[in-house]
Amino acid sequence: MQFQEFPSVIIPAHNSSKTIRQAILSCLGQELSDQELEVVVCCDHCTDDTRQVVEEIGDPRIQVVTNEGKPGAANARNTAISAAKGRYLIFLDADDEMLSGRLQSQVSLLRDSSYSLCYGPYYVTKAGEAYKLFVPKKEARFASAAKSMYIGCSTVAIDRKKVPDFAFRNDIPEREDAITWLSLLRIGHQGKSSDEPLSVYYINTSGVSAKKTHMAKRQWTLYRKGLSFSIIRAFVYMCFWAWRGFWKYRIARKENSPKGLIR
Repeated sequence: MQFQEFPSVIIPAHNSSKTIRQAILSCLGQELSDQELEVVVCCDHCTDDTRQVVEEIGDPRIQVVTNEGKPGAANARNTAISAAKGRYLIFLDADDEMLSGRLQSQVSLLRDSSYSLCYGPYYVTKAGEAYKLFVPKKEARFASAAKSMYIGCSTVAIDRKKVPDFAFRNDIPEREDAITWLSLLRIGHQGKSSDEPLSVYYINTSGVSAKKTHMAKRQWTLYRKGLSFSIIRAFVYMCFWAWRGFWKYRIARKENSPKGLIR
């Protein structure tokens, strides 16, 4: 397939009517040097008015598609990817927001280097709490990323000239992003972090303990099923994952409101 030389932002949306507008506006407000832009939103079995909210924005750069297959972020992203025309795939979730300058910096990095994937620092905030800035490793390697997934999905960009058949794996539910990045790194693709923060993650505060237990189960499945690790190797990596996860939220730097927010 011949890709056009511009970025395509991929946004999966399931009942996201309350947040999707801000996510899209954060994309459309990006400054690009003589480049086009498209935003591909995939409605993933929505039962609310997500599609209507998107269409009411009324910008010709927006394309809305529908996930007709099995529900889930992986299939929704893959549906949007199939419809995207751009060389550079930029990922953003429907309840997150990209910061100004992101598209230009990631396109430049991928275009002018051998890297297939780039990502970057990101902010996380809960309602009423301070923003926390997470800074990932400068370069992504399989072993380090498997021990502690520092690649945030809403900061990732992929160069389809270097990964022409790129698609999300859909065999590890709710960890489809992590297993996809790990699969790329495992076969030799290289990843590079941007220097500046790229996105803001907005998370809810309900069920924190239950979510941690659920997350541990999903991580074990990722190691055993997704990466086919032996029980011993999976256990060792789980220990690294738990330890680094414990410290992740304690070493993150608290910040004031990031520059360039829509919300």
